[in-house]
Amino acid sequence: SAQRREHFVGALVRDRYANFVVQRLIEVATQEQRLQLWNLLQPFAGAGGGGSLQHGRRVIAKLQAHLKIGSM
Repeated sequence: SAQRREHFVGALVRDRYANFVVQRLIEVATQEQRLQLWNLLQPFAGAGGGGSLQHGRRVIAKLQAHLKIGSM
């Protein structure tokens, strides 16, 4: 389910080591896959770009850079 995917991705990004895996995933993913990841991370991103993701700020920034979007 979509809720389960959001929980899983959020857990990966929150983990201080697993978020490096997500960052690498962003580098090798297609643009469509990056958009899907962005949509999964939106509930966690918050207004400041990092939201509830203490270790996820780099993931959000990397996604924004690869998707060529500003802070949302």
